[in-house]
Amino acid sequence: MKPLKNIVIDAQNGDTEAFNALVSRFGGTAHERAFAWLGDHHRAEEVVQEAFLEAALKIHQLQSPHAFSSWFKRILVKQCDRVTRKKTLPTVELMHGSDVAAESAAPEGLLQTQVPQTLLEQGLTQLTDDQRALLHAVYWENTPQKAIAEKLGLPLTTVKKRLYNARQKLARVVEPVRASADELPAETAAFSPETQIFMAAWHGHRARVQSLLQEQPDLLHARNSEGLSLLLFAAHAAHYSQRDEIITSLLSAGAQPDFFAAAALGHQTPVLRALPATPVDTTGPWHRTALHWAVCGGHKALVTALLDHGANPNAVDHWGCTSVHLAVDFGHDALLGLLLARGGDPLRVMNNGKNLLHLAACNGSDGLLDRVRHAGLRLDIFTAAALGHVGLADKLIHADGDALTRKLRIGATPLQIAAERGHTTLCHYLLDRGAALDPISAIALNNETALFELLERQPRAIDRNAGSFGFTPLHAASVRGRDDLVQQLLLHGADVNRSDRMFRKTPMEEALFFGKESAARLLYRYGGRVAMPGGLPR
Repeated sequence: MKPLKNIVIDAQNGDTEAFNALVSRFGGTAHERAFAWLGDHHRAEEVVQEAFLEAALKIHQLQSPHAFSSWFKRILVKQCDRVTRKKTLPTVELMHGSDVAAESAAPEGLLQTQVPQTLLEQGLTQLTDDQRALLHAVYWENTPQKAIAEKLGLPLTTVKKRLYNARQKLARVVEPVRASADELPAETAAFSPETQIFMAAWHGHRARVQSLLQEQPDLLHARNSEGLSLLLFAAHAAHYSQRDEIITSLLSAGAQPDFFAAAALGHQTPVLRALPATPVDTTGPWHRTALHWAVCGGHKALVTALLDHGANPNAVDHWGCTSVHLAVDFGHDALLGLLLARGGDPLRVMNNGKNLLHLAACNGSDGLLDRVRHAGLRLDIFTAAALGHVGLADKLIHADGDALTRKLRIGATPLQIAAERGHTTLCHYLLDRGAALDPISAIALNNETALFELLERQPRAIDRNAGSFGFTPLHAASVRGRDDLVQQLLLHGADVNRSDRMFRKTPMEEALFFGKESAARLLYRYGGRVAMPGGLPR
């Protein structure tokens, strides 16, 4: 059998027989899915025909031919949802082909599908007589392209090219309305068990974790797409929440900590026993060392032991974080002093441009701030923004006329930092002083009116990366679990699979990481991709 990728490429080049092969291959499954949704065979057939028509018109836009299946599924879901919601326009059958049977989902029936009358008439007037005749011969009369070429005395390639041009010209009229649908698909999807258990671990849902393990004991050994074991991920979550119920459940179920999970849990004996067979600065998931993980957990005895064994306090993870950064981020004042005394660099900057002082300001610990300042870092406008300190910001702005427009390495502005931290008073002060409101700040400030006014004036801003993590507006809405805002951004054309600049994740990956399941469902239904364990939601 010819590989799917090659069949799709042939169809993209105007080969109707290749497209017919795609219909034959996916038509049965499509009808089953449509019938399961609609509960009516006749309506299901109509929807499948409509979906294949749209696929025929848009197949040239498919950039990854091997992804035809998932691409076509999204088209089918949209058509099912359109029928369910009964938002139809006055229609007419293309070229008035009402006398032609339309009971099959094969290409010859595609162009008989009902489309908006005014758009259809407009599209047909833009075709030449030859193009209209060719469409009729191929799609209604089932005439093979080879036979048409022989009848006209033309090369087969010329016939294929003419057919391709006719479809594209028609698509330029029909497609904009199809693409402007103002409703999201209403598909109900359940995430894979692997994805569910990682989300449950993040939220500390012990009963859910235990239930999933009872159903599938092998989940105990699951790893996510970034290589974190379930136990290590649970430890990571506990470092933020200070709750270890999930860890207790996993250990009771028989989870065995590896080198990095043991470090994250502060299990000194197995970590030190692994040395020197395992080099002390060996990196694992997120390019973190055992020292990184021990610092995150605040395990001073293990941190000291690792440093005694030569661990490098300036080793960086994927995001440019050293153990020093993590000590500040998690508020471990005593560990910060220890790391600095052992050679930790207080001046190193993370990949997003934040330094120790910015992290300390975000942490809100006066002790950390004092210790970092004594290490030689100077207060700047981003420190003031993270602190929400209006007086300091005012002083710095007067001293530096460009303070309001300064940006960190991946684009974060003082306003964005203040908005992300929830410092509303300082945000209003910065705006009054002339700072420009942007979509990321508007979302953080829950100002949807301003957000969409901005996007009306600057449509490209909908996919612009900004803020501390280089998020797009869709990322920012997703990680906050703002389903309503996620939906509105998607309907405004936000790129559902654009990566952020810090973590290189799609909005759906970020939503799943932070356990925003309903937001992730919306993103999935609009074509969101993710590399979580178990693949896409099903």
